[in-house]
Amino acid sequence: MIQPYTIVGIIGDQVDTSTSQPPQPFLMVSYLQVPTTSLFYQALIQTIVNFVVKTRGEVAVAPAMRSVFHELAPDYALDNFQTMQEAVDQSNSSSRMGLYLTGAFAGMAVLMVIAGLYGVLAQLVSYRRREFGIRLALGATPGGIVGMVLQQGLVFVGAGLAIGMVGAVFAGNLLRSFLYQVKPVDAWTYSGVVLLLLLVGSVAALIPARRAAAVEPMTALREE
Repeated sequence: MIQPYTIVGIIGDQVDTSTSQPPQPFLMVSYLQVPTTSLFYQALIQTIVNFVVKTRGEVAVAPAMRSVFHELAPDYALDNFQTMQEAVDQSNSSSRMGLYLTGAFAGMAVLMVIAGLYGVLAQLVSYRRREFGIRLALGATPGGIVGMVLQQGLVFVGAGLAIGMVGAVFAGNLLRSFLYQVKPVDAWTYSGVVLLLLLVGSVAALIPARRAAAVEPMTALREE
């Protein structure tokens, strides 16, 4: 005979498996209401019981819990003590590992951007030594030469950022599982990354620009 269950209370939304996932529907049933002959007995009755102890300040919970259970339930085994922060870190370990790997690759990409931009601009400066020498001989200022080279470097950075932003929007969904309370397309995050890369690109272009401004006009004009 099918008997209805009695609802005794409703609790607020809570995270059950991972903090990166939204709360899922959860139902708690008293084991007294599940007959041992039911086909769902093994699925509904868990063999592992978790206890949550709330404390104030730094308290040694494990010895106190073992002492209490030794008095009240000497045959009950206790193991795997951990703080709530440790439980959260353990549930998110795979996501953190993926995030660390993604961050490492991103850092390598930034280093490659710096090295590549510096190499390209340094090569262009070496090719245009005579041009810079002529410009300086005709009255161009070192500051103007620096600005010209920096502008060319920022054009490269801007083109790369435009292409990268389009790719990041399409690839954002692939990183959704690594994000916690952050949208794949977040305006503040994208703005911060753009400003950071512009700063990095400017620094990478500054050294060749200063080298171009330091060209001696007479020495450059004598070169063939």
